[in-house]
Amino acid sequence: MERCLVIGNHRRARMNVLAGVAALLMMAMPSMARSQQSPHAEDALAAAKAFAPVQAFLRDHCVKCHSAAKKAGGIRLDDLDADVGNDIERWLLVHDQVRDGTMPPQEEPRPKAERVKDVVGWVSARTLTRAAKMPNHGNLVPHDLLFNRPPPAVIPPAGRIWRLNPEAYLASLKASRLGDIMQPFSMITERGFKDYASLYSLDEPTTEILESQTHGATVLIRLTFGVLLILGPVLAAPVAAQEVKPSFAKEAQGDWYVLAAHQNNKNITADKGTGSKITITADGVVWPNPEMADAPLLSAKCVRAPASTNPKKPSDPNELISTVTGSLCPKQDAKLAARWKITPDNDVLLLLVEVFEFKGNRNGTYSGAAPSDVIFVCQRKPLPAATKPDPASDAKRFVGTWAVLGELDDANCARTRPQGNVVFTATDFMKRGSYKADAKSSGGEGTWKLFPPQDTRGRIDFDFKSGIEFEGRSPSLYTFYGDDLLMVVYPEAAQGAAFKNPDLRKPPTHFGSDGDRNMWILRRVTADRR
Repeated sequence: MERCLVIGNHRRARMNVLAGVAALLMMAMPSMARSQQSPHAEDALAAAKAFAPVQAFLRDHCVKCHSAAKKAGGIRLDDLDADVGNDIERWLLVHDQVRDGTMPPQEEPRPKAERVKDVVGWVSARTLTRAAKMPNHGNLVPHDLLFNRPPPAVIPPAGRIWRLNPEAYLASLKASRLGDIMQPFSMITERGFKDYASLYSLDEPTTEILESQTHGATVLIRLTFGVLLILGPVLAAPVAAQEVKPSFAKEAQGDWYVLAAHQNNKNITADKGTGSKITITADGVVWPNPEMADAPLLSAKCVRAPASTNPKKPSDPNELISTVTGSLCPKQDAKLAARWKITPDNDVLLLLVEVFEFKGNRNGTYSGAAPSDVIFVCQRKPLPAATKPDPASDAKRFVGTWAVLGELDDANCARTRPQGNVVFTATDFMKRGSYKADAKSSGGEGTWKLFPPQDTRGRIDFDFKSGIEFEGRSPSLYTFYGDDLLMVVYPEAAQGAAFKNPDLRKPPTHFGSDGDRNMWILRRVTADRR
């Protein structure tokens, strides 16, 4: 009986407490409603104040190259606003480039550390809670959180055995010179992390595949780090060891001479460096600095990159991984991409080397449009000295057929094609894709006329009938190197009123290719080279 009374008293006390809380909530509701209905002017003012230094940073250091008019690298930043959620990808690009110091470019004035900290902090505070772009790849961890805090004291997990995934297995076989042995494991294409210890095992069918391919050779297969499986001879004939392919084939090795080198939509050899020497060995590249013998402009130690397993994105035949150093590299000993090819008809080397990591638009695999990429166009023979422009004698030099050694559009060499050539008569010109007599225009034709020089460059006006964004007058520059090497830079587009009014168009101020100007590197064609 006493127990029942106690329980009853407890229930009545609890109900009294709940009734009191309910009464307090009812009394508070009017004031809560009034606070919710109050304007947020103070919050808006604080947000605008916080965004002001970020907006000023973009104006001072970014929109010069990333405006609606210029849009360098295909990126526009002048229209970003304080609502990060409207364009989180571009804001994250700003965050990463500013944080890593890759933007603004090295040749531009450097922002103060305090301003960089303000921008990075402002963007970080507004992107930490965004959803993962690829959920099973994990969320982005902020740099400060990852590296600038002391690690917590934790007990290391127990050791595990991890078997190689199929791609790593293939790379190991190639490195061991065992020849062309098929990858026997089934490929699992699902994105995300995989525990290969449970997914893959060397079962009987797998063993049979390996044995059938080894032809009696003793094959060492790395199953775990430090554990090897030995498949003994099963047939009589051994497999011959396959020679490891060098990074640069013999035809690419030796000294080359730079015709042009573009980086960040600029010919970095326009003022000096044209004709400079690059030396290529079986596994590296060196571009010396003529002013500092012990400090090269660029040095790269290269190895062959693993072949792509994606049939939709095949590897370049000469895709490399290079460890780069030199004055062109903000971070020394970074491991980045490189690639090369030699044009079959003109023996010209196209060499691309990345000098720092970049996640933006590259504008092609052999392009110098990105700030991180340097594209070299080189020939085997040393260049003659540049000749002083003389309209009277140069008018005769122009006449003839010229092989296109390199054609750069937006600093991209993709237009460089075998058999490409430009024919100049005394008054007309035509870019063609073949040496056949009946070859048609393949990228521009019209008339031309020389004018008095502009500083050290010759002046030529093309009157385009086709092949570029506008028609009519294209005021251009040229330089002869001897009688048989010619470089031409011509505008293909114009901004504002000059697009429709040819009289407002002006010749380039820089001798190289960018978003509005193309470059021809031409060698005179003789009868034996046609």
